[in-house]
This record gives sequence, C-alpha cells and structure tokens, in this order.
Amino acid sequence: MLGCRSAYEVFRHGALVSPGGACLGWRPLDTHSGDLGPYVFSTYREVLARVDALHSALAARNAWAPNDEVLVDAKFDTIACQ
Repeated sequence: MLGCRSAYEVFRHGALVSPGGACLGWRPLDTHSGDLGPYVFSTYREVLARVDALHSALAARNAWAPNDEVLVDAKFDTIACQ
C-alpha cells in the first residue's frame, strides 16, 4: 500500500497483487424467510472489470475525461468523480 494516495489507488493495488482475491462482499436475502445468507464475494478482477466498464461508458458519453478516476460507493449508490 506504500505510495497509494487515494482509495482508488489502494483498490488498484489490491487488484494488482491479488486479482483473484475477495474484494466486494454482500449477503443475499432469502426472499422466502427474510434471512440473510452467507457472504458472497466478487474478486478484485470482477470488480475492476465493472469499474472499467462504467468508466468507459461514462467517458464515451463525454461525462468526463478518459483519465479521470471513478469511485463508486456501492452502499449509497453514488458516484464521485475526481
């Protein structure tokens, strides 16, 4: 993590050193019982692919410059641009 200056850089570092490692987790809801199931995780590789796809889509629509960074807060469904 040495040299990382932002949350995005920490994320990219994690993707570099552990692309198949657990990155983003959630607990699916059992719609019949209302109980939360065990955690399910997406890997860094999978999350990075989603982030890159979102960034490309927004850049293609001139939402911001191609070199800008994208940070998506999954908890609040917000997008912050630098």
